[in-house]
Amino acid sequence: MSVQVSTRIDPVTKQRFDSICESIGSSPSNVLSMLITGVINHNGIPFNLVAPRVDESPTMKALNDLSKAFEGTAEELGLKTDQDVVDMIKQMRRERQIKQNESND
Repeated sequence: MSVQVSTRIDPVTKQRFDSICESIGSSPSNVLSMLITGVINHNGIPFNLVAPRVDESPTMKALNDLSKAFEGTAEELGLKTDQDVVDMIKQMRRERQIKQNESND
């Protein structure tokens, strides 16, 4: 026999929780059951419940900002694939190095 456990949380928190559970291949119900069992077995929180937060990574933030800044102009610049972006960055670095060498002469 089992009983239902319920709690109230705001919709955004619920959506984020569901998304994280899905990203680790589980369901919200299963994650909560594991947490409850773990708390009982260890008489406290037995582990960190952390998933990588891509949205807060400085690199991802910079890439997202860059993407928004160039929205609609990527194709105009000929950037259709990830490799196009990598090639563009390499070219920019080469050009910057050339300018630095010229200014040092």
